[in-house]
Amino acid sequence: MSAVGGGGLATALLAACGDDGDGSGDNAGGSGGGTASSGILAPVQDETKSLTRGGIYKSVLGTPPTLDPHLTGPQTTHCWMCYSQLLKTRPGHMQNTGGEIDPELLESWEISPDKLTITGKLHPGTAFAPIAPVNGRNVDIQDILFSWNRYKAVSPRRGDLANEVDPNAPVLSMTATDSRTLVIKLAKPYAPIFSALSAKFNGTLYTIPKEAENTATLDLKGNVVGSGPFYMSEWVPTQKTSFRRNPGFKMDKRDVPYIEGADFFDLPEYATQLSQFMAGAIHDTYGNFQQMDILPTKKQVPALEIQAGGNDTTALTGAQIRAFFGHNADSPFKDERVRQAFVLTWDRDLFLETDFNISQFEQQGLPMETIYVNGLRDQSWPGWLLDPLSKDFGPNTKYFKSDLTEAKRLLAAAGFANGVDHDAFVTPGYGATFQKRFDILIGMARDSGLFRPKIESLDFASVWNVTFRNNDGAFSGMSFILDINELDPAVDMFAHYHKSGSKFFGGDATFDGMLEKMVAEFDPEKRKTMAHEVQRYEGGKNYQPLPGGATTFRITWPALRNKFVWQGDSQGRYLATLWLDQGKAPFKS
Repeated sequence: MSAVGGGGLATALLAACGDDGDGSGDNAGGSGGGTASSGILAPVQDETKSLTRGGIYKSVLGTPPTLDPHLTGPQTTHCWMCYSQLLKTRPGHMQNTGGEIDPELLESWEISPDKLTITGKLHPGTAFAPIAPVNGRNVDIQDILFSWNRYKAVSPRRGDLANEVDPNAPVLSMTATDSRTLVIKLAKPYAPIFSALSAKFNGTLYTIPKEAENTATLDLKGNVVGSGPFYMSEWVPTQKTSFRRNPGFKMDKRDVPYIEGADFFDLPEYATQLSQFMAGAIHDTYGNFQQMDILPTKKQVPALEIQAGGNDTTALTGAQIRAFFGHNADSPFKDERVRQAFVLTWDRDLFLETDFNISQFEQQGLPMETIYVNGLRDQSWPGWLLDPLSKDFGPNTKYFKSDLTEAKRLLAAAGFANGVDHDAFVTPGYGATFQKRFDILIGMARDSGLFRPKIESLDFASVWNVTFRNNDGAFSGMSFILDINELDPAVDMFAHYHKSGSKFFGGDATFDGMLEKMVAEFDPEKRKTMAHEVQRYEGGKNYQPLPGGATTFRITWPALRNKFVWQGDSQGRYLATLWLDQGKAPFKS
């Protein structure tokens, strides 16, 4: 703990978590000494054959400033629940997805030998929600073309796909040759094109009804009308959002959803969420609860179940926070030595211990594993993530261990012998868990005595979401963002580190060249090797460093069945595979 310097916030937080004092945590690839033999963990079981359909899942969801699926923002759950895409990534059964692509609106497709034309056939039985103005009609080819044109016009992420917006994007055009045939022309061979067409976060190419062309008929800012497994049946801003099963959703061979619907309550205070959960008023939340609260909550309500699994349903879960830096001419972080010094103030083991409550879980016999990450989140497909502490990572592994002496030397070489005064921006819109992680990491930098952050809070709706998160690093100072990762590692790294990427905050010409070669390589093993090289390079540049992750536990009511059976899917599709056992708590004690 002395590496944090002078005690400070990070140490205080660790003490509050009940650490035994050594501040230790296994590094990448290691595992803790605990086992599941304690009996605390509930097993993950596929109980689909014994399911009972129906019931209303209850959870928590805030009120976003817009519901538009082609805009970025916190309306992610609405998109996942209600909208469809041309293709989707196949979830893994009892394991993380391997990245295979499944049909969705397109029931079949083929790519030409020169890799420049994709021809797809529209599924004949895909229906919109049974609400006005679509009233359950089938999706047609004009809906897809309208969605493509609108996406190109309004989405902050349009540069991911639309070549006319960014010359590095793959798609030249989408046209129809008949009522069921979609033709996609590509500007150049682009290996992860099918993954890009199934990207899961809002702002991407979701298919919407052509009626939305007239906002007087359908205004997507305040309505959700899609062809996904659910539809929004009620929306009372700041109070409640309800979704119900879309009877026209026939694109999933598993015949989902199993539940009849979901009610989400707008409970912004974390303490309120936890108390309502313990009372049985909600069954789970997307982010679940802070790791320090898992064991005490189980002790107070023994009927609850603990299972290993994170936000994306894989047990080893990264802290969803990523640093980024301003690159204006007057920004100290424009110099890579300042960025390197900043991450050298991080004691990653201490951060993971504090954030993931490692010692407490190990003391209860629960299995723990920790990991350092760089460039890619830990949920990446098998074999893509390169351990920053391994011999294969190379000399930049030195930036993953706290070293205040080297940090001081780097700052002096960059002209900051007396330390760095800088702005540190944050937004309350990301919630309590993110704020805690921000406090720990910025606290480590401040407690080192080498950085003097002036913290400035930005309103999420009016500033952060509309300007700050989309400014490509055009500011001075630094910040942290709630990290989201695309399923395809190549797509994810291109989005974060290429100058045209939708999550870009800084990079260079070398990075651009590496990434462009990677997405043009169709051999998956060669592409994976290129991804490793990208991670090595970012390990020294630190344009958007990540702290790491650990085994994550979720606590839920036992009535919620099939948890973690299907992994690597979006939340809305994951919820579609759960079912409610009315004979278990909280329905019956």
